[in-house]
Amino acid sequence: MDPDKLRAVIQSDHQAVEDYMARRFSDCAARVNAISPPKARYCPLSRLGIIALHKSNGNLAATFLQKLDAAAQINPIIAEVVQFMKAEARELPDFGIEEIRQALVAPVSHGGVGLTSQEAAPILDAGIEPDQTTPFEIETLRDREQWQPLSSAV
Repeated sequence: MDPDKLRAVIQSDHQAVEDYMARRFSDCAARVNAISPPKARYCPLSRLGIIALHKSNGNLAATFLQKLDAAAQINPIIAEVVQFMKAEARELPDFGIEEIRQALVAPVSHGGVGLTSQEAAPILDAGIEPDQTTPFEIETLRDREQWQPLSSAV
């Protein structure tokens, strides 16, 4: 995370500010990681990849693929995603892209796939990564701030 974003995250939380000011860098980093929104990451998936993500419940994978195929009959954009998920496709769709992620849980009546949160969870989880701010990054920020309090602390 860049220093400006890190500073903003710390400033948004009373406990993070308190840990930062007390030089409890490990505690501050843990708090930052807990409150930071996850970041999207590149997540190319084929139909087999979807099945692999649902390995604990094959029925969910089947439901997901059935709903995806049904939505593709209505929505040409979802039809393109399905087309790219085929084994012979040269490039797989990226399920880390926010618009694709939103379409998974959007109702069919709104052009989405209509998945429940349980059905979509393995795919949505695969397309994000939690923040991994380290105590060293907090300490480095503090050093750059020249030991001054954060300007607009909570």
